[in-house]
Formats: sequence, structure tokens, C-alpha cells
Amino acid sequence: MITSIDFANRLRKIEKKTKQTNEFENEKDDAGIRKYAQKSKRWWDKFEGTQKAHVVCWFERKGCIEGSTQECIKDNLIEKKICKDCCFESDIKSNKKKYGQELDAEKVFNRMQRPEMYLYIAEALDVVNEESLKNCIKELKKSMDENPRKWKKIINSYINWDMVKEKYNK
Repeated sequence: MITSIDFANRLRKIEKKTKQTNEFENEKDDAGIRKYAQKSKRWWDKFEGTQKAHVVCWFERKGCIEGSTQECIKDNLIEKKICKDCCFESDIKSNKKKYGQELDAEKVFNRMQRPEMYLYIAEALDVVNEESLKNCIKELKKSMDENPRKWKKIINSYINWDMVKEKYNK
């Protein structure tokens, strides 16, 4: 089993630029609002504003036995302060009592609620080739324009945990 903390640590070390994910995430409509990605109140914009920050925190937070993602969101968006358990500000080794759950990264992966999170993982770990990722994004955009609830089916047809796990283990 790959734990959510181990997966977060692996993603944190990746330096690869994720051009296709960034383009998908930053595409705007005529009013200048994000067209496909989360539109507003993105807590990770306070840090580096990337899906990497979002996804790393998502997986790392699931390994915490204290606090919650909601607390991070409240701290960062509402109270405008850095979350006391922020994965970008703390060292996991020195916070063993905060990080103790052995949550399976596969479960965390399958519960993600945004397509750009899956795209980031796929691109960062080279889960699919560039052309397949391009086709996935094309289908996602079409689907999200017509019926936004169908995006997960498209993601699942291109990106799944077994593929991610295979790349993780290399």
C-alpha cells in the first residue's frame, strides 16, 4: 500500500513543468473567469498557485491525525493566515504526532473532486503520453461545456490508480 503521506512526498519532489495541466487550469472565458478549473477562492494561490501545491496538500492532509483540510481552507481564505499544520511550512519528521494515519493513497486519489488534480498527477508522473493527455483534455473540455458532471468518466477512461501506481513504483 502506498500511503497518502508517501505519495505527497513523492509529488513534492517532482520538478517537472505541467504545461498541459496549467493551460487547462488557466483557460478563461470571455469574462476572464476560469473556464474549467476551480473558479475562485483557491487557498493554494496564497502559496505557489499550482495544482502541485493543491494535490500535495490534499494527499498530505489525509495522513494527518490532527486538523483538517477545512481548517486549512478556513485559516488561509477566511482568516488570511498560514495554516498551523501547513505542509509547506512544516517538517513531517518533526510532527510525527500530527502525521500518523496510514491512509491508502488509492482511496485519496479516487475521492478527488477536480479534473485538474488528476491531470496534474498524470502529467507530473508521465502516467499517459503527451498525446493521450491532450486527447483527455479535449474530451474533458467538450464534456464540461455540455454536461459538467460527466468529467470523472472521461478521466477514468484515461487515468486510473493502477497506471499511477505503476509509475510511482518505477
